[in-house]
Amino acid sequence: MTFRKLFCLLVILLPACRSKNVRPVTIVNAKLPYIDSILRYDTGVDVKIEDWKKDSLEGGMFITDINKIRVAIVAFENSTWYCYVKTNGAWMLSDSFKNNQYPFEFCLTDLNGDGYDDIRLSCPVMRGNNVCTVLLYQPQYHIFRHNSYYDQMNIGYDSATHLVRASALGGLFDNRKELYKVTGDSLTFYKGIEMIINTSGSVGELIYYEGKAGNKTEVKTIKERGNKTTGDFNKECWDDDLNYFSNGRCL
Repeated sequence: MTFRKLFCLLVILLPACRSKNVRPVTIVNAKLPYIDSILRYDTGVDVKIEDWKKDSLEGGMFITDINKIRVAIVAFENSTWYCYVKTNGAWMLSDSFKNNQYPFEFCLTDLNGDGYDDIRLSCPVMRGNNVCTVLLYQPQYHIFRHNSYYDQMNIGYDSATHLVRASALGGLFDNRKELYKVTGDSLTFYKGIEMIINTSGSVGELIYYEGKAGNKTEVKTIKERGNKTTGDFNKECWDDDLNYFSNGRCL
């Protein structure tokens, strides 16, 4: 094979080679958002900065070690959130995405049952509920990616049943408990229940759901007296209220 033919063959094959097994991260330079602040605050220990005001925005910064990787999150309300990972001594952009929530709490917990910690940022709302934003760990690339399937109220993983829990509890009109199966990087609805109580609290309605063909489908509705409605609701899907949500390590 002549040198010219070999060169042409390489030109054809190299793009295909580059398209496989490429780590989807961008090397950070000083011009990327907030990298100067990360370099200033990162001293090798856990960092949690709350009520951080910068560039007319309000939010927080979190820096810690997860799955033996140094990770930094910069999150401002109603703005773009940034996740960085430290590789070979250099900070690299892992993911960025728009989010309207306020990053109040940063927790490390396995949310999909793969044995690795994921990132759950949560913002408390009424009656002890938490609006969550989740970044799942990608072990093949050693990075974290935002996953909107997991952006659900009070989300947590039950290792005994291998199901993901989500719920909204304690309100007069919105009481629901839902279970999901982990299917790759997404979630598939398994079953759930919703409780509706009238304004006087005397009569309630329970709506049961099941996952059919991947869709949340109503299967039956029961009307009961208020106290019985609450009791049956509490026993369905799980019966430990929000205890599951405390799993993991929080900054």
